[in-house]
Amino acid sequence: MRASKIMLLMAIVFFVGCSGGNEAKIVATKLMQERVTNGGIGNVRYYSPLILEDASGPSIENMHKLLLAANGDLVSYSIMGQRMSKKAHTNKLSGTFVTLKYQTKYKVGEGEESVVLFRNDQHPIFKVIEHRFYTNESQELFNKSIEQAVQL
Repeated sequence: MRASKIMLLMAIVFFVGCSGGNEAKIVATKLMQERVTNGGIGNVRYYSPLILEDASGPSIENMHKLLLAANGDLVSYSIMGQRMSKKAHTNKLSGTFVTLKYQTKYKVGEGEESVVLFRNDQHPIFKVIEHRFYTNESQELFNKSIEQAVQL
């Protein structure tokens, strides 16, 4: 009897954990599909206010513009992996994190993207809090712009 209760508890924990990963994957899939449909620029509604208000780095819009200038439209994507973790801190980033890695294909070149989604009690719907892009073409364009800025 006790073993069956433990198995039931483990099944509930597994189901709840998997559903969180699936919910995040649905949001990320909508973002990626919208980028394919709309020519490569994602809609900011998928991004958390935490990332949109962060002034320490380049804006999401500017990163998308750089990627679009270097590679053109996103043509297709496929998922390479998924990882979920829960963190309990005392700050606003206590909650569930899901990281999805994608292989991406653009009009010019291929690359990889990493999307980190987050939710907690204050933000119950998964939103993107980190989106990293890497393509050879975008790296070359970024390096050229750095060289031009240094020469000014």
